[in-house]
Amino acid sequence: MFALLCGCGRTDQAVDDAAPPTARVLKTEFGPAPIVDGSAEDQVWTSARQLTVPTTGGPAVTLKSAISGEYIYMLLTWADPTDDNTDEVWRYDGAAWTQGPIDDAVAIFWDIDDSISGFNKTGCRVLCHAINGRPTMNIVGPDTAQGLWSGAKQRGDIWDMSLGISNVRGAGNDYFFGIDEAYANNPTAVAPVIRRRHDAFTARAPFELNKRVDPATGKNVPRYRLRAGLTATATPYPQITQVEEITDYAAFKAGDMIPFVVFYPLDTPWGGSRDDLAAKGVWLDGHWTVEFKRKLNTGHPADDIKFVNKAGQTSYYVFDVALFNRTIDQHTYSGPISLEIR
Repeated sequence: MFALLCGCGRTDQAVDDAAPPTARVLKTEFGPAPIVDGSAEDQVWTSARQLTVPTTGGPAVTLKSAISGEYIYMLLTWADPTDDNTDEVWRYDGAAWTQGPIDDAVAIFWDIDDSISGFNKTGCRVLCHAINGRPTMNIVGPDTAQGLWSGAKQRGDIWDMSLGISNVRGAGNDYFFGIDEAYANNPTAVAPVIRRRHDAFTARAPFELNKRVDPATGKNVPRYRLRAGLTATATPYPQITQVEEITDYAAFKAGDMIPFVVFYPLDTPWGGSRDDLAAKGVWLDGHWTVEFKRKLNTGHPADDIKFVNKAGQTSYYVFDVALFNRTIDQHTYSGPISLEIR
Protein backbone atom coordinates (compact mmCIF):
# COMPACT_ATOMS: atom_id res chain seq x y z
CA MET A 1 0.00 0.00 0.00
CA PHE A 2 1.21 3.42 -0.83
CA ALA A 3 -0.53 6.32 0.79
CA LEU A 4 -0.30 9.91 -0.28
CA LEU A 5 -1.24 13.26 1.19
CA CYS A 6 -2.11 16.74 0.16
CA GLY A 7 -0.33 19.89 1.28
CA CYS A 8 2.09 22.55 0.16
CA GLY A 9 5.41 24.25 0.77
CA ARG A 10 7.80 26.86 -0.54
CA THR A 11 11.22 26.32 -2.02
CA ASP A 12 13.97 28.91 -1.55
CA GLN A 13 11.53 31.39 -0.03
CA ALA A 14 14.26 33.13 1.99
CA VAL A 15 13.52 36.50 3.57
CA ASP A 16 14.66 38.62 6.49
CA ASP A 17 12.08 39.30 9.24
CA ALA A 18 9.15 38.51 6.95
CA ALA A 19 5.83 37.36 8.35
CA PRO A 20 5.10 33.63 7.94
CA PRO A 21 2.63 32.86 5.15
CA THR A 22 0.23 30.96 7.48
CA ALA A 23 -1.16 31.51 10.97
CA ARG A 24 0.35 28.27 12.29
CA VAL A 25 4.14 28.10 12.46
CA LEU A 26 6.47 25.21 13.33
CA LYS A 27 9.90 26.49 14.35
CA THR A 28 12.92 24.37 13.46
CA GLU A 29 15.43 23.45 16.16
CA PHE A 30 19.18 23.00 15.70
CA GLY A 31 21.22 20.42 17.58
CA PRO A 32 22.51 16.86 17.59
CA ALA A 33 21.10 14.49 15.02
CA PRO A 34 18.33 12.21 16.34
CA ILE A 35 18.43 8.50 15.63
CA VAL A 36 15.65 7.71 13.15
CA ASP A 37 14.00 4.95 15.18
CA GLY A 38 10.45 6.19 15.79
CA SER A 39 11.28 7.48 19.27
CA ALA A 40 10.77 11.02 20.60
CA GLU A 41 13.37 10.58 23.36
CA ASP A 42 16.41 11.97 21.53
CA GLN A 43 17.91 15.13 23.03
CA VAL A 44 16.89 17.39 20.17
CA TRP A 45 13.25 16.24 20.40
CA THR A 46 12.91 16.54 24.18
CA SER A 47 13.96 20.20 24.03
CA ALA A 48 12.30 21.13 20.73
CA ARG A 49 9.33 23.43 20.48
CA GLN A 50 6.24 21.64 19.24
CA LEU A 51 3.09 22.49 17.39
CA THR A 52 -0.14 20.52 17.83
CA VAL A 53 -2.82 20.97 15.19
CA PRO A 54 -6.19 19.26 14.61
CA THR A 55 -6.96 17.24 11.51
CA THR A 56 -10.33 17.31 9.81
CA GLY A 57 -12.38 14.46 11.24
CA GLY A 58 -9.35 12.81 12.82
CA PRO A 59 -6.89 13.04 15.71
CA ALA A 60 -4.66 16.03 16.38
CA VAL A 61 -1.06 15.65 15.22
CA THR A 62 1.94 17.00 17.16
CA LEU A 63 4.88 18.18 15.06
CA LYS A 64 8.54 18.95 15.69
CA SER A 65 11.34 19.83 13.27
CA ALA A 66 15.13 19.83 13.57
CA ILE A 67 18.22 20.45 11.47
CA SER A 68 21.59 18.84 12.11
CA GLY A 69 24.40 19.28 9.61
CA GLU A 70 23.08 18.79 6.07
CA TYR A 71 19.89 16.99 7.16
CA ILE A 72 16.40 18.05 8.16
CA TYR A 73 14.27 15.90 10.48
CA MET A 74 10.53 15.87 11.13
CA LEU A 75 8.77 14.19 14.07
CA LEU A 76 5.01 13.50 14.02
CA THR A 77 2.88 11.98 16.79
CA TRP A 78 -0.87 11.26 16.88
CA ALA A 79 -3.33 9.06 18.73
CA ASP A 80 -4.52 5.82 17.17
CA PRO A 81 -6.13 3.05 19.27
CA THR A 82 -4.93 0.23 16.98
CA ASP A 83 -1.53 -0.82 15.66
CA ASP A 84 -2.45 -1.33 12.00
CA ASN A 85 0.93 -2.24 10.56
CA THR A 86 0.12 -5.16 8.25
CA ASP A 87 -0.92 -4.81 4.64
CA GLU A 88 -3.70 -6.80 2.96
CA VAL A 89 -2.86 -10.23 4.41
CA TRP A 90 -4.57 -13.08 2.55
CA ARG A 91 -7.13 -15.07 4.57
CA TYR A 92 -8.73 -18.37 3.54
CA ASP A 93 -12.24 -19.18 4.77
CA GLY A 94 -12.29 -22.76 3.51
CA ALA A 95 -13.74 -21.83 0.14
CA ALA A 96 -12.14 -18.59 -1.07
CA TRP A 97 -9.20 -16.25 -0.48
CA THR A 98 -9.81 -12.63 0.53
CA GLN A 99 -7.43 -9.76 1.31
CA GLY A 100 -7.44 -7.89 4.60
CA PRO A 101 -7.23 -4.10 5.05
CA ILE A 102 -4.12 -2.08 4.25
CA ASP A 103 -1.72 -0.56 6.79
CA ASP A 104 -1.86 2.94 8.31
CA ALA A 105 0.10 5.78 6.76
CA VAL A 106 1.11 9.41 7.15
CA ALA A 107 2.36 11.90 4.59
CA ILE A 108 3.64 15.44 4.19
CA PHE A 109 3.24 17.38 0.93
CA TRP A 110 5.56 20.28 0.05
CA ASP A 111 5.10 22.69 -2.85
CA ILE A 112 8.14 22.91 -5.15
CA ASP A 113 9.07 26.50 -6.07
CA ASP A 114 5.79 27.85 -4.70
CA SER A 115 4.12 26.49 -7.84
CA ILE A 116 0.77 25.19 -6.49
CA SER A 117 -1.67 28.07 -6.45
CA GLY A 118 -3.80 28.39 -3.31
CA PHE A 119 -1.90 26.04 -1.01
CA ASN A 120 -0.87 28.75 1.44
CA LYS A 121 -4.53 29.46 2.13
CA THR A 122 -6.24 26.12 1.57
CA GLY A 123 -3.67 23.33 1.81
CA CYS A 124 -4.97 19.94 0.81
CA ARG A 125 -8.34 21.06 -0.44
CA VAL A 126 -6.86 22.95 -3.39
CA LEU A 127 -5.96 19.62 -5.02
CA CYS A 128 -7.91 16.84 -3.33
CA HIS A 129 -11.39 15.88 -4.36
CA ALA A 130 -14.06 14.50 -2.05
CA ILE A 131 -15.71 11.10 -2.34
CA ASN A 132 -18.73 10.53 -0.11
CA GLY A 133 -17.82 13.72 1.72
CA ARG A 134 -14.27 12.58 2.55
CA PRO A 135 -11.13 14.14 1.01
CA THR A 136 -9.16 11.74 -1.19
CA MET A 137 -6.14 11.76 -3.46
CA ASN A 138 -8.41 11.40 -6.48
CA ILE A 139 -6.71 14.29 -8.24
CA VAL A 140 -8.41 15.02 -11.55
CA GLY A 141 -9.67 18.11 -13.28
CA PRO A 142 -12.88 19.67 -11.99
CA ASP A 143 -16.11 18.66 -13.72
CA THR A 144 -16.51 22.15 -15.13
CA ALA A 145 -13.23 21.67 -17.01
CA GLN A 146 -14.31 18.33 -18.51
CA GLY A 147 -11.62 16.49 -16.60
CA LEU A 148 -8.82 18.83 -17.66
CA TRP A 149 -6.69 20.56 -15.05
CA SER A 150 -5.21 24.03 -15.50
CA GLY A 151 -2.22 23.50 -13.18
CA ALA A 152 0.08 21.82 -15.69
CA LYS A 153 3.20 23.42 -14.17
CA GLN A 154 2.35 22.69 -10.53
CA ARG A 155 4.78 20.36 -8.77
CA GLY A 156 4.94 18.90 -5.28
CA ASP A 157 7.24 16.78 -3.12
CA ILE A 158 5.42 14.11 -1.08
CA TRP A 159 7.01 12.42 1.93
CA ASP A 160 4.98 9.27 2.47
CA MET A 161 5.31 6.69 5.25
CA SER A 162 3.42 3.43 4.95
CA LEU A 163 3.50 2.19 8.54
CA GLY A 164 3.91 -1.42 7.58
CA ILE A 165 5.72 -1.72 4.26
CA SER A 166 7.96 1.35 4.70
CA ASN A 167 8.90 0.38 8.25
CA VAL A 168 10.38 -2.89 7.05
CA ARG A 169 12.95 -0.96 5.02
CA GLY A 170 13.41 1.95 7.43
CA ALA A 171 12.70 4.24 4.49
CA GLY A 172 9.84 6.44 3.46
CA ASN A 173 8.65 6.96 -0.08
CA ASP A 174 9.80 10.20 -1.68
CA TYR A 175 7.06 10.77 -4.24
CA PHE A 176 6.72 13.42 -6.89
CA PHE A 177 3.48 15.20 -7.76
CA GLY A 178 3.33 16.50 -11.29
CA ILE A 179 1.68 16.31 -14.66
CA ASP A 180 2.42 13.95 -17.51
CA GLU A 181 4.46 15.75 -20.19
CA ALA A 182 1.97 14.89 -22.91
CA TYR A 183 -0.71 16.76 -20.99
CA ALA A 184 1.58 19.69 -20.23
CA ASN A 185 2.36 20.04 -23.94
CA ASN A 186 -1.23 19.72 -25.11
CA PRO A 187 -3.61 20.35 -22.17
CA THR A 188 -6.72 20.81 -24.30
CA ALA A 189 -6.53 17.36 -25.86
CA VAL A 190 -4.83 15.02 -23.37
CA ALA A 191 -6.26 14.09 -19.98
CA PRO A 192 -3.96 14.87 -16.98
CA VAL A 193 -1.97 12.04 -15.46
CA ILE A 194 -0.65 12.55 -11.92
CA ARG A 195 2.73 10.89 -11.37
CA ARG A 196 2.09 10.20 -7.72
CA ARG A 197 4.56 7.40 -7.09
CA HIS A 198 7.75 8.31 -8.89
CA ASP A 199 6.90 5.64 -11.44
CA ALA A 200 8.99 7.39 -14.06
CA PHE A 201 12.06 7.23 -11.78
CA THR A 202 11.71 3.68 -10.47
CA ALA A 203 13.78 0.96 -12.10
CA ARG A 204 12.21 -1.76 -9.96
CA ALA A 205 10.37 -1.75 -6.67
CA PRO A 206 12.11 -3.93 -4.05
CA PHE A 207 9.05 -6.15 -3.62
CA GLU A 208 6.19 -7.77 -5.45
CA LEU A 209 2.54 -8.21 -4.62
CA ASN A 210 1.76 -11.83 -3.80
CA LYS A 211 -1.03 -12.61 -6.22
CA ARG A 212 -1.93 -14.46 -9.39
CA VAL A 213 -5.16 -15.01 -11.29
CA ASP A 214 -6.87 -18.35 -10.73
CA PRO A 215 -7.75 -19.51 -14.28
CA ALA A 216 -10.72 -21.49 -12.97
CA THR A 217 -12.44 -18.53 -11.30
CA GLY A 218 -10.75 -15.47 -12.79
CA LYS A 219 -10.14 -14.16 -9.26
CA ASN A 220 -6.89 -13.23 -7.56
CA VAL A 221 -5.30 -15.78 -5.23
CA PRO A 222 -1.88 -15.83 -3.51
CA ARG A 223 1.06 -16.97 -5.63
CA TYR A 224 3.44 -17.77 -2.78
CA ARG A 225 3.15 -19.44 0.60
CA LEU A 226 5.49 -19.04 3.54
CA ARG A 227 8.11 -21.72 3.96
CA ALA A 228 7.65 -24.27 6.72
CA GLY A 229 7.97 -22.86 10.24
CA LEU A 230 6.96 -19.29 9.32
CA THR A 231 3.60 -17.62 10.04
CA ALA A 232 1.95 -14.51 8.63
CA THR A 233 1.62 -13.12 12.16
CA ALA A 234 5.35 -13.38 12.92
CA THR A 235 6.52 -12.70 9.34
CA PRO A 236 4.00 -10.28 7.76
CA TYR A 237 6.57 -9.00 5.23
CA PRO A 238 8.72 -11.97 4.13
CA GLN A 239 11.69 -11.78 1.82
CA ILE A 240 11.66 -13.78 -1.41
CA THR A 241 13.88 -16.43 0.19
CA GLN A 242 11.21 -17.06 2.84
CA VAL A 243 8.44 -18.04 0.42
CA GLU A 244 7.79 -20.71 -2.18
CA GLU A 245 5.38 -21.11 -5.10
CA ILE A 246 2.03 -22.65 -4.24
CA THR A 247 1.48 -25.89 -6.17
CA ASP A 248 -1.45 -27.36 -4.25
CA TYR A 249 -4.23 -25.01 -3.12
CA ALA A 250 -6.17 -27.95 -1.70
CA ALA A 251 -3.63 -28.15 1.12
CA PHE A 252 -4.97 -25.01 2.81
CA LYS A 253 -7.60 -25.01 5.54
CA ALA A 254 -9.98 -22.38 6.85
CA GLY A 255 -8.20 -19.73 8.88
CA ASP A 256 -4.88 -19.92 7.01
CA MET A 257 -3.18 -16.58 6.34
CA ILE A 258 -0.50 -15.58 3.81
CA PRO A 259 1.30 -12.20 3.49
CA PHE A 260 0.42 -10.03 0.50
CA VAL A 261 3.80 -8.30 0.09
CA VAL A 262 7.02 -10.22 -0.63
CA PHE A 263 10.32 -8.32 -0.48
CA TYR A 264 13.50 -8.70 -2.44
CA PRO A 265 16.65 -7.85 -0.43
CA LEU A 266 15.70 -4.87 1.73
CA ASP A 267 18.61 -2.74 0.52
CA THR A 268 17.41 -2.96 -3.10
CA PRO A 269 16.96 0.67 -4.22
CA TRP A 270 13.78 2.04 -5.74
CA GLY A 271 15.74 4.13 -8.19
CA GLY A 272 15.85 7.89 -8.74
CA SER A 273 15.00 10.35 -5.99
CA ARG A 274 12.51 8.01 -4.35
CA ASP A 275 15.38 6.71 -2.18
CA ASP A 276 16.09 10.08 -0.55
CA LEU A 277 13.92 9.63 2.53
CA ALA A 278 14.85 7.71 5.69
CA ALA A 279 11.92 7.13 8.05
CA LYS A 280 10.66 4.99 10.91
CA GLY A 281 7.34 4.69 12.70
CA VAL A 282 6.50 3.06 16.04
CA TRP A 283 3.08 2.42 17.57
CA LEU A 284 3.10 2.41 21.39
CA ASP A 285 0.40 2.95 24.02
CA GLY A 286 -2.22 4.11 21.56
CA HIS A 287 0.00 6.52 19.60
CA TRP A 288 2.03 6.52 16.39
CA THR A 289 5.40 8.29 16.41
CA VAL A 290 7.05 8.79 13.02
CA GLU A 291 10.43 10.33 12.15
CA PHE A 292 11.56 11.52 8.73
CA LYS A 293 15.14 12.35 7.68
CA ARG A 294 16.19 13.95 4.41
CA LYS A 295 19.02 16.09 3.07
CA LEU A 296 18.30 19.82 2.96
CA ASN A 297 19.31 19.68 -0.69
CA THR A 298 19.01 16.27 -2.38
CA GLY A 299 20.42 17.45 -5.70
CA HIS A 300 17.12 16.61 -7.43
CA PRO A 301 15.65 20.08 -7.99
CA ALA A 302 12.95 18.86 -10.38
CA ASP A 303 11.54 16.37 -7.87
CA ASP A 304 12.40 17.55 -4.35
CA ILE A 305 11.93 20.67 -2.29
CA LYS A 306 15.22 22.36 -1.32
CA PHE A 307 15.56 23.85 2.18
CA VAL A 308 17.76 26.89 2.80
CA ASN A 309 19.69 27.21 6.08
CA LYS A 310 21.87 30.33 6.13
CA ALA A 311 22.96 32.53 9.03
CA GLY A 312 20.93 35.74 9.28
CA GLN A 313 18.25 34.44 6.95
CA THR A 314 14.70 33.28 7.63
CA SER A 315 13.01 30.82 5.31
CA TYR A 316 9.41 29.59 5.30
CA TYR A 317 8.07 26.38 3.73
CA VAL A 318 4.35 25.65 3.82
CA PHE A 319 3.19 22.05 4.21
CA ASP A 320 0.13 20.00 5.05
CA VAL A 321 -0.08 16.69 6.92
CA ALA A 322 -2.48 13.85 6.15
CA LEU A 323 -3.25 10.75 8.23
CA PHE A 324 -4.51 7.52 6.66
CA ASN A 325 -6.28 4.98 8.88
CA ARG A 326 -6.38 1.67 7.00
CA THR A 327 -7.14 3.47 3.73
CA ILE A 328 -5.21 4.12 0.55
CA ASP A 329 -6.71 7.48 -0.37
CA GLN A 330 -9.27 8.83 2.12
CA HIS A 331 -7.53 10.83 4.82
CA THR A 332 -7.77 13.52 7.43
CA TYR A 333 -5.58 16.59 7.00
CA SER A 334 -4.19 19.47 9.02
CA GLY A 335 -4.39 22.37 6.62
CA PRO A 336 -1.41 24.61 5.80
CA ILE A 337 1.43 25.06 8.29
CA SER A 338 4.58 27.16 7.90
CA LEU A 339 7.92 25.56 8.70
CA GLU A 340 10.29 28.31 9.85
CA ILE A 341 14.05 27.94 9.49
CA ARG A 342 15.79 30.86 11.17
